[in-house]
Amino acid sequence: YLHCSNILKNSFGYTAEDVIHHNLIVSIVNLSSYIIITYLSYKIYPLIILRFRLTIFWVFILTTPYSLQNVHTPFQVLLIQSFFIIFRPDAFPAVPIYIKHFPIFKRFTYTSWLFALSRATMHIVTSFGMVFLVKYFGNIGILIIIIPVSLGFLFGLNHFEKLEKESKELSIEDSGTYALK
Repeated sequence: YLHCSNILKNSFGYTAEDVIHHNLIVSIVNLSSYIIITYLSYKIYPLIILRFRLTIFWVFILTTPYSLQNVHTPFQVLLIQSFFIIFRPDAFPAVPIYIKHFPIFKRFTYTSWLFALSRATMHIVTSFGMVFLVKYFGNIGILIIIIPVSLGFLFGLNHFEKLEKESKELSIEDSGTYALK
């Protein structure tokens, strides 16, 4: 929202009202993608959905600086933003899987603390870091933030996939049945 708003204002002469309307459309795309992903998570295991979204995101992100440099219409900016919104590294729909691996008596404290810390960090990074990185490095400055964040997301996803695999193996051994394999 932040970086593309500047592109819309500077390149296409959007007013604040036009930017808000544009971002409303992006928010509708976000809501629609959540509805679709919610339905898909009923049919497909959520960690598989996250892995797929991250793979598509990585393919797209490498072309983003070039794409943002060569946008000619606001609709192209909308398409780029929509793609980011749909395929961004996000814990949704696997949050319950993540939370169940925290100790029960510390679950609320740990997850709340991590959520608050992540939001505070991202607020600082996007509010201050993004402005200076784009000012000095152009659109490649976006990659300076997105690549480490998505690598951290990949690390976390791999960790929780390993935990899920271990917990399924334990439940198979404990129950004496092999129906889950």
